[in-house]
Amino acid sequence: DDLHLSFEFAAASQLRTPEGGKWDNEWKDKRQLPGAIRLHLFDATANRDFVYIVRPQIAVDVDCAFNTLTKRCRGR
Repeated sequence: DDLHLSFEFAAASQLRTPEGGKWDNEWKDKRQLPGAIRLHLFDATANRDFVYIVRPQIAVDVDCAFNTLTKRCRGR
């Protein structure tokens, strides 16, 4: 019934510490991707809270420069 998103922009080394980094409620004017995203859900029928933490990982192909017009990779 209720969903709150929080973002953590700490360095990877800080994410491994017990205290972690600081959670922000908005992802606005940030120049980096979040190290973690926290989803806080509340189910009123069960009267329970659920907290999920997602740590996004992005794979990058450094040999490819993707051309959006041709939908092909250049540089190989």
